[in-house]
Amino acid sequence: MAWGATRGRTPSCFSVQDREFGFTVRPPRHDVLMMKRMFDPPTRRASSHRASAIRVGPDLLRHRATVVRWALAHGHPVDRDSLAVIINSASVSTQGQVGLHWTARSVNALLTQGCSNWCTAHGVHYPDNLSRTLTTYLRYLGAFRLLDADSDPMIALKRSVAEFDKENREQLNQQLTKESTRGRAKSRHPTAQLQFLAPVLPLH
Repeated sequence: MAWGATRGRTPSCFSVQDREFGFTVRPPRHDVLMMKRMFDPPTRRASSHRASAIRVGPDLLRHRATVVRWALAHGHPVDRDSLAVIINSASVSTQGQVGLHWTARSVNALLTQGCSNWCTAHGVHYPDNLSRTLTTYLRYLGAFRLLDADSDPMIALKRSVAEFDKENREQLNQQLTKESTRGRAKSRHPTAQLQFLAPVLPLH
């Protein structure tokens, strides 16, 4: 079932389709990729494009603008680049159709692989506020009852986002601990103490 622009209880601003976007296989956790980006040199992480500047169809543009206005009006955090990545990654076609079938698994797949793949394909920076904006976007879909009947409950969708964030924080803390331990071990190495030795003077 497709939702058209004339559906009465939804904002008349976009066209969406009732089928799940193609992330059916659970990919590896995205935390390693996220940490890799964090520790990459700035020149490698830099991008000449912003996600919100990538050209898309007018329906998607209006849809994004509507979500942003709703989020700001209701005090929910939203980042335009993050929202562009989310909506474009979850889009089932280039004609501006957004999937209405959202499950905890599809949320996880979007965060672990879908968004990263889209950013790589379009040469844009992976947004820092992706998870918070995704939670806002899910709230928007729920507020206008855009989620289809087979979608998971909103609490399960939000929990999937929270679990993703928690695992990423744990992995990042482990990585930072390893880096700190490696740095302390290096500072205790004998070669690191040579600068504190007294100079050797020649005997006459």
